Amino acid sequence: MSLVISDVDRDDGVVYLDANLRDVPSTHALVIGVGQYASDRLSPVSSPPLSARMIAEWFLDGMVETKPGGFVNAAKPLGSLSVLLSELPAGSRSQFADASIPRATFGNVKKAVGAWIKRASSHPDNFLFLFISSHGESFGRRTAFLLEDYGTEEIDVTAGMSEVEQFVEALANVDAKQQLLIFDCCRTPTSLGLRFDQEFGTRLINLPAATHGRIRRAHVLRSTGLGAEATGRKQGPTIFTQVLLDALRGLASSSDNWTVDNFGLARTVARLLDLHERNGEPLQLPDSQLNAPFVVSAVPPIDIATIFVSLGPQYDFSQSRIRVMDDKTVEHEVVGTSGIARFARLELSKFKARTIAALDAAGKLIGETRIEPVPPVAFKELPDQFKVTRAAGTKGFAAGSSKGQIAVSLASPATSPSPGLVAVIRPSASETAKPVMVALPADGRERAVTADPGWYDLSLDTSDGRTFFSKVNVKGGATTVVKLQPLGLDVLRSPSAQSADVPTFSGTTQTRGSTPSKVDPGLRTWLTQLGVSEERIADNGTPADVFVAPVSSSFSALLARERGGEPHPAPGSLDVEGAMLTVRSRGIFAVADKVPRRFPQRVGPRAAAPQLADQPVWVAAAGKGWREIAALPSLGVRGKFQDEANATAGCRPWLWSQPRGRSAPILPR
Repeated sequence: MSLVISDVDRDDGVVYLDANLRDVPSTHALVIGVGQYASDRLSPVSSPPLSARMIAEWFLDGMVETKPGGFVNAAKPLGSLSVLLSELPAGSRSQFADASIPRATFGNVKKAVGAWIKRASSHPDNFLFLFISSHGESFGRRTAFLLEDYGTEEIDVTAGMSEVEQFVEALANVDAKQQLLIFDCCRTPTSLGLRFDQEFGTRLINLPAATHGRIRRAHVLRSTGLGAEATGRKQGPTIFTQVLLDALRGLASSSDNWTVDNFGLARTVARLLDLHERNGEPLQLPDSQLNAPFVVSAVPPIDIATIFVSLGPQYDFSQSRIRVMDDKTVEHEVVGTSGIARFARLELSKFKARTIAALDAAGKLIGETRIEPVPPVAFKELPDQFKVTRAAGTKGFAAGSSKGQIAVSLASPATSPSPGLVAVIRPSASETAKPVMVALPADGRERAVTADPGWYDLSLDTSDGRTFFSKVNVKGGATTVVKLQPLGLDVLRSPSAQSADVPTFSGTTQTRGSTPSKVDPGLRTWLTQLGVSEERIADNGTPADVFVAPVSSSFSALLARERGGEPHPAPGSLDVEGAMLTVRSRGIFAVADKVPRRFPQRVGPRAAAPQLADQPVWVAAAGKGWREIAALPSLGVRGKFQDEANATAGCRPWLWSQPRGRSAPILPR
């Protein structure tokens, strides 16, 4: 390894430098972790600097053959690695790779960034890697990461922080084609009391616009969404860093060439983070900005598949047991635990069929699945939403044929038509292959796709936003039959969707103007309490069994009093037609509003003072196994300056129903 001994380079945080790669494509990494702060307003934290250490060690592991899973990129080997850490109190410098490294103050980071960019600009095909873990805050749509000396200047409250968005855009002028920029920090709203729209922090770089005509676009990974927290662990890495390293060390690799690219990395990180929950909600949802595909690293081929087993949201994971069985013999059992990690991690030898079963505290079977593990990773939620079987030599495919089939269907006809069920089939060994999309009939009929032998990733998207995954193995002369279990359609809204007290539609729902719907008495009572007229109850509905109607002004006033403030506008002018209601994929319902001034945008600079009509209009929505109250967005009087010709050009409000079976609010909080 080319560890750095030069004092000049060490002052810039450089701990590894290969001078022989200066004029050829190579990787230049900058890693920053901040856990100690000069200001008394911020408490020290251990996760960020430890996370930065682990990422930096991942790079150096690639230089040691005895540590598989470290950074390896034959086309762009490691040219330099810089590390800055604020982890020790009293301004002490840390040691890393036998080198004393600078603390992550604004001045030191600015100096290190300049040297990093200079090294990265030595060749246009270089790979630029950045990892920053620290506190973070958001201001409007902007996010800033905090450095050690944040909060120490009275006349500049944003000193010691730097804006992520400006930094990313400035790096677009660096002549390095491939850029992976990772920010592991909170994005909670700032309490600085800033006025209006202003730059959020101090610039680390401010490069002139690129003159070579090749402005770069970085691939950006953020550990959490705007306005949300990122989670760390005392004396451990952040949750995001842990799943990021799992993905980099092989879980995000492709099983054909064993490389980790930027797309696979972002997708795998998101799926791994999704396994962590708090109070029934995802712990944090990562955010990403995509670039063209490129290879990040490579891993050695492995014969072990990592299987993550989780339970549906209605089951208590802490009271469960996950069993791995070879036929009827129990090979391994994992006892469920409480906490944010609601999954069992299993490592199974490849291609050897196993049965994975989940049992509750009483020993009752929750669900089981049969799996032939395929490295590197698979995700299973029990009860299993897929049932995969193989019928040899059927449906016109003779034994010995070079082609096979994938036949997909619902396990049993849906009790009511469910639009938007789409199966997506893609070869597992190819990230770039065009997927085949198949719409599934609700009556249980099969849809078959001819396929070459091999493993395929199959996902099914439902109209409420849930996605189910499975892997299927196609063999020549055989049909692989995939059936979505009925549970996949029953648990569409929330854990309460299966409760007996939730009113549902019964019978056949008709479109407007036809035979009135048969509405469950409990649902009728609920709608009547909300002020929905009997005429609308009887005359509303679509073939999708979805009901939307405006609630009464009396309910709006009651809601306003509970929340404080003025009553909401009377909803009588909202004309919701059942025939105009469409149910789109991922749980979005489009509703036509006949009031032309409500939705068009305001034209010209003239001011419009907020009025009562600017407040949202509340509607009641119900369907099979779910119900909720939601607000339709409205521009109100702010749209009154638009002429009606432009107003009717297709503006539609959207009513969003909670996806993925999460809890749907009955009343807004």
